[in-house]
Amino acid sequence: MTTYCARLSSIKWLICPFIFLAVVFALIAATAPASAAELKFNDLKQSDFSDATSGSNKRALFKNAGTVGGKNVDLVAKASTGTSANEFSVHNDLKKPGIASIMGKGSAAIWADWYIYEAGTYNLATDKGGVAVEAEVFVQYNDLDGPNQERLFIELCAPPVEFVRISRQSTLPREFGTVAGVDSVFSAIGDKTYSNEPTSGAEVSYSKTSVFRMGRIGVNKLTVALDDHSYKESQSFDLKCSDMRKPAAKDDRKEAESGTPVTLHILENDGNELAGGAFSVSSVTSFAKGTVSLVLPSGASSPVTIKRGEALGDAITGFTVKGQGTWTYDDHTGGLTFNPEAGFRGSPTPVEYTFKNGLYDKRKPATTANGESGKARVTILYPDIQLVKTATPPAVFAVGALITYKFKVSNPGAFPLTNVQITDTMPGVVIKGEPITLAAGSRDKPTVDETTFTATYALTDADLKKAGGTQIINTASASGSTPDGKTLTSLPSSATVTLPALSGLSIEKTSGAPSGSKAGDTITYTFKVENTGNVTLTGVKITDDKLGKLPAFTIGTLATGVKTVTAVYKLTEADVAAGKVENTATVTGTPPPGSPPLPEPKPSTATTGIPLPGLMVKKTAGVPTGNRLGDKITYTFKVKNTGNVTLKDVVLDEPGLKIEGQLLELSPGAEDAASFTAVHEITQADLDKGRVDGAVIAAGTSPDKTRVASAPSATSVPLLAEGKLEVKKTAGVPPATGSAIRSPIRSR
Repeated sequence: MTTYCARLSSIKWLICPFIFLAVVFALIAATAPASAAELKFNDLKQSDFSDATSGSNKRALFKNAGTVGGKNVDLVAKASTGTSANEFSVHNDLKKPGIASIMGKGSAAIWADWYIYEAGTYNLATDKGGVAVEAEVFVQYNDLDGPNQERLFIELCAPPVEFVRISRQSTLPREFGTVAGVDSVFSAIGDKTYSNEPTSGAEVSYSKTSVFRMGRIGVNKLTVALDDHSYKESQSFDLKCSDMRKPAAKDDRKEAESGTPVTLHILENDGNELAGGAFSVSSVTSFAKGTVSLVLPSGASSPVTIKRGEALGDAITGFTVKGQGTWTYDDHTGGLTFNPEAGFRGSPTPVEYTFKNGLYDKRKPATTANGESGKARVTILYPDIQLVKTATPPAVFAVGALITYKFKVSNPGAFPLTNVQITDTMPGVVIKGEPITLAAGSRDKPTVDETTFTATYALTDADLKKAGGTQIINTASASGSTPDGKTLTSLPSSATVTLPALSGLSIEKTSGAPSGSKAGDTITYTFKVENTGNVTLTGVKITDDKLGKLPAFTIGTLATGVKTVTAVYKLTEADVAAGKVENTATVTGTPPPGSPPLPEPKPSTATTGIPLPGLMVKKTAGVPTGNRLGDKITYTFKVKNTGNVTLKDVVLDEPGLKIEGQLLELSPGAEDAASFTAVHEITQADLDKGRVDGAVIAAGTSPDKTRVASAPSATSVPLLAEGKLEVKKTAGVPPATGSAIRSPIRSR
């Protein structure tokens, strides 16, 4: 980090690496919404960065800072605390040019919220606007220098944070508590000088969100930056909220079928110890699975010890107890497995284990010790349940015919079983019989029930297509509850029914789109002929009422399966006039001797529409605003698709008239009266003519890329003539005193 400090003396602000991860997990099992795309960071230039600082409202805009789903987005950073001790900027180094960053200038903690906006929608000056973009975020923060010069803060227990990923080789101290008034904060603390090593930081995963938060403390111009994640999952571990609280392990107990391996997911009932000694069950995390260590019991041998790094230490994950079997723990699944030796009967000696939380600080041994649970005991008991299943085939094999099943369920174990019921693996099996209780029995004298449970299965078309002699093998198991509420399941039991020979044939005819809409254009038909039985047919051929007999229609021998044939038909004038082509195909065939007769296949009819594009436009003139030069006439237009195909890029055209608007698409039968308008200013030529004439044409593009034009729609708007009269009076000179004055009046 020393190198960064020298380079960043002139840079204002800095931030730590982030990546938006498409978790898509979102509980995909059931109700999860579609997952968001992942945010990927872009290289930035200084010109991509701008900031606004006004007291506690410090914020920065990073233009085109990343992409979500292939589209550029802006990042807006807003600091809620520690604004005077931290700055935002674009940081550059040889490894990663141009990344958003935070640079520390004091010891105050900063909490920064990062907003993801559509590019160009946020106004930094007014702190307004911004169209939010949701993304999956997975961010790396590294280069936390120390000792204790830089700290990273994450609200681990608050959405949208999912987990914090730590390198297994990391030696950074980790704490959990309250920071700057915020509870349940994960802290990663710099312990020495780093230069971008992955082990010097952490990665944070945020679920689908448009804003994410982080905090940090950094002094002496030390920086952290937002960047894409890079840790390998196999070389790191993930910390969730429960991983940072005090761990509490609870005893485990399981009954299992005698002589079989048993796996217990021992962390499923474990959790955290809360204030006052209260206990809370927590979901099992990958980190907790990776911290379990077995306690070596008396008489054990061949211990398996693995090294988990400096922070987690060594752990025992397996050993053998002579005369009983082998215990093995799996870090990835969290399963503890007991594999009994051949012939072992009874229950093995219980074993113990511990697990840890994510607290770590090699400077404080007491803190590390507080991060380990007490010992929990694992006990395995071997009860037993057994099942025998038998089947009776139907009298006639047909779709819907029933196979019936009976079940004999036994309890040869030392525990009574309640809620005993049957589960069948084959879809479509209907089981009858309410759950029962079976008293404890023994291997020599088991408790038996063979009247309560029955089942049926209705044969399907898919079943009957299987070759004669094919077996329908149906498997079921019995289960029951042991006295401590655990579920015990029997070994599977199967019953078999053999299918006889069956005959069946079907045809399905489909048509492609016509090559055009005039006589002589073609339609390609596809004929799917299927042997729906389970015997080979001969003499298979197709008959079509329009195509007649074609060589391709003679299929001949057809084993179980599908044969596809194509044929081309030329349109006639009658087809074009009708606007469609409808024809029917049939298929015939012969089953082998000794097989059931072939039922008559159903004909298949295909109806194909012929594309007939058409377009109509109606032009309507409004009342002129006057009858003088420059007065205006407003025109409206109604466009209708009179054909049977969708038209695109519909426009209007009239010489001498500027028409505003464009209709991008018009489906068959649809009309539009709002997209187009035009205004005409009256000219002297219009006045001399005494009217305004014009005709408009609509045009659009059909699916085959040809332009379709309408008939013209004409309008003629009469203009009223306006007359004009002037009067001018003049006086002459009087000829003599007393004479009359004559005033000629001229008019025009």
